[in-house]
Amino acid sequence: MNKIICLIILVLMVACKNKKQDRDNNVSFYPDKAYFEQKKLVKIDIKKQQMNFKNLVDSIDSIYERDSIPFIEIKRKNESKKIAPYRNDYGLFVEKNILVITEDSILKDNNYSLKELNSILLRHYTNNGELPYYSEHYKKASIEISLDTISKSDVLISTLNKVIDEFEVVNSAINDSLTLRIGFSYSRQIPPPPPPPDNN
Repeated sequence: MNKIICLIILVLMVACKNKKQDRDNNVSFYPDKAYFEQKKLVKIDIKKQQMNFKNLVDSIDSIYERDSIPFIEIKRKNESKKIAPYRNDYGLFVEKNILVITEDSILKDNNYSLKELNSILLRHYTNNGELPYYSEHYKKASIEISLDTISKSDVLISTLNKVIDEFEVVNSAINDSLTLRIGFSYSRQIPPPPPPPDNN
């Protein structure tokens, strides 16, 4: 029995030490640190001169197709944020569980200004299936960043910082139990094809 208690204490001490090191280093991981303990990680440099949003999404897809895990890192002052984006292949994520965010809007209901992100995130993560067009459960909730295909890295970084900052406020308000899953897509920014010609 004493051995089990000692083992539990040891595990807790190691976990606390790892969390403290992360805080000391000011590194945050999304969706969580476990993603970054895998061997097949591939970092994408989003600040490359020729990198636009389409290049980024295409790079993410290409890395996943090679059975590796892509991630990006953004830095602000003494903070570092590492993001491993999800890939929504074959409709793995149900549409209502996805909150789509553009450079200046939130595409939900009748659309909202990005200024309302905090309240919409709170609604999205705490909905628990009440409203039919928000997430079924906080464990299924996710965010999709959808920018213009030619948007440069500064637009993405600004949008990501806004999303992460507001998410952390919401997360703290509801006892630090949420996971931020972020995906990227430009398909919503591509206009639909023109209608077929009228033969009448």
